Amino acid sequence: MNILVLQLKGTLLILLAGLFLSSFTIVIPNSGIYEGGIKFEIESDDARVKALVKQMKYDENSNQIDIVTNKEVIFLELFKDNGDLLFMVPIGSNTINLGVSTYPKGIYYLKMMLEGEDAVMTTKIIKDF
Repeated sequence: MNILVLQLKGTLLILLAGLFLSSFTIVIPNSGIYEGGIKFEIESDDARVKALVKQMKYDENSNQIDIVTNKEVIFLELFKDNGDLLFMVPIGSNTINLGVSTYPKGIYYLKMMLEGEDAVMTTKIIKDF
């Protein structure tokens, strides 16, 4: 019975997070950080939201984006520039390692729902290799 309850809670979390992520977005224009072939632009007008990200960098050795936040990331979604969802996944950590080797050159949008926040943090990712 406990396994069923845990599965139901997990399913409910995924459904609620999907609904939440599709309804709110904060955009921080002109906040570009260029890291070895990948540019990050956190999209928001709220400096406090931008300050929730401790680190966002591209690691050329592991071919991944390393993200560290001040709060736990509850849910993450990655979209193509045209709005197609590539994946969504529950996280439950303040550290994310996102492999980018399989994604072609282009523009992507990473959305993160952080614990205790009312808005989703969106980062535009430009991969130029």
